[in-house]
Amino acid sequence: MGRSRARRSGTPTLLYVPSPNLDELGDGRDEDGGWPVRLRIRGEYATIVYDFDPIDVEGWSGHLFPFKLNIHDFRPITSDRIHLMPSAYAVFATSMFMVGNFLPRPFEPAPDSEPFPPYHRNADYDEFTFFHNGTALGMPIAPATMALVPQRLHHGRPASLQEQVTKNLEASDRADTEVIFAATKQPLTPTPEAEAD
Repeated sequence: MGRSRARRSGTPTLLYVPSPNLDELGDGRDEDGGWPVRLRIRGEYATIVYDFDPIDVEGWSGHLFPFKLNIHDFRPITSDRIHLMPSAYAVFATSMFMVGNFLPRPFEPAPDSEPFPPYHRNADYDEFTFFHNGTALGMPIAPATMALVPQRLHHGRPASLQEQVTKNLEASDRADTEVIFAATKQPLTPTPEAEAD
């Protein structure tokens, strides 16, 4: 039957807001009665101490707040005839970036369908992908593999590979990739740690 959650009035069902009472401090307070929040900013660590529980709300208007999502709680959008581009899989989007996920789904079943993205370029966005699990057209990808495609760079699978894979697809075949992606108008610069082998 799948996983389901009863919705309680006023309680988010897919956004999990962390609570200080679940951390290593017990109830979240330090010995002076304040709630310390440890931040990393530009590679440096800092601690801000609040005199109130900073996470004891469901959200803020216009401010950042921590939360987590489980990609297994999402159901991908599917199409019978054409591959849907990344914006269809966006979970969050602003005028400057979008974050989304590519999850296991059936390939497009129509005989004349287009099951893969065309060779393309994104003129306005850097594309960052984090491969969580699965394969790329049946080829294994190590979990935690990351890739960055800079703005204006053409990319995609060669037409010859797409034709070869498409002709061997069965109606019941599925894409099994679990990928988190971010597309951003602000160019990204990999750190030495990210580029290390």
